Amino acid sequence: MAARQKSANFSELEKEILLELIHAKKDIIENKQNDGRMVSKKNTEWTNIEKEFNSRHGVNKRTITQLKSLWKNLKARTKSAVAKERREKKKTGGGPAGKSLDKIASTISEMLPQQINSLQNQYDDDASLHGDEPDDDNEDSDDNDEIMTTNTIQEEAPRMSEESAKQPQTASIASATKRKAAGPGRQDQVKNRLLEMAEIEHCKKMTILQLKEDILKLKKQKLENEIKISERDLPVPQRSTCGGPLVQIQTTTVDISGSHMHNNYYFAYICVH
Repeated sequence: MAARQKSANFSELEKEILLELIHAKKDIIENKQNDGRMVSKKNTEWTNIEKEFNSRHGVNKRTITQLKSLWKNLKARTKSAVAKERREKKKTGGGPAGKSLDKIASTISEMLPQQINSLQNQYDDDASLHGDEPDDDNEDSDDNDEIMTTNTIQEEAPRMSEESAKQPQTASIASATKRKAAGPGRQDQVKNRLLEMAEIEHCKKMTILQLKEDILKLKKQKLENEIKISERDLPVPQRSTCGGPLVQIQTTTVDISGSHMHNNYYFAYICVH
C-alpha cells in the first residue's frame, strides 16, 4: 500500500490567519462548557473557520482536525514560553528575562490572558511540544486543551539527564513528581466526563417531565371543552309569561333490567298565582 503523503508544515502566514479567525470566535471556541448545545456551537464555528481558512490566499488546504491540532499546540507552546519567561525573571530578580515572546505567543497571550498566564506546575512548564507539522493521522482528536504527558516525559529526558549528572537526587524527585502529576489529570478528565453524562441525563429527564406536563394540560383543556359543549347543547327554555323563577329539574329513568340509569334535565318556570 502506498505511503500517505505528508502535508506541508504550517507557515507563519497560516498561523496568523488561524489566530485571526479564532480571535473572532474565541468566546465559543474556548468556552469550557461541554453540554450538547455548546459542543454543537463549537463544531459549527470550527466548520466556518475551516471554510474561511481554506478560502484565503497563500494557504495549503487544511482539515478541521489539522487546524484544531495546530491551535492546541500553539496554546501549549505559548504557556510553556510564558512560564519560562516567568522563571527567567525570577532568576534575574525581576529584571529583563532575555528573549521575549514571539509574535504568535504574544498574540495568544493577549487573547487568552487568564488561561495562558495561570500558575502551572513547575515541572509542566518546560513541556516539549509538537512542532508545526499537521496531525494527519489523528482524525478523531477532540477539543481538549490538555496535552498528553507521556510525550512530555520522554522528550524532556535528555534535558533532565544533564541536570541529573550534577544533582541526581533532585532530578529523581522531579521525575517522580511529574509521574504523580499525570494521575490527577487523568482523574479530572474522567470526573468531568461523568459530570457531562449526568448533565445530559438530567436534561433528558427534564424534557420527559415537561412533555408529561404538556399532555396533562391538553387533557385538562379537552375536558373543559367537552363540558362547555355539553352545556351549550342543553335546551334553552322560553321566557316565562308569569315571571316565576327558572329552575332545573332532573329526572332519572331506570331500564327494566335495572342495569342502566339515565339522567334527564329540564328547565321549568315556577309560576305563583
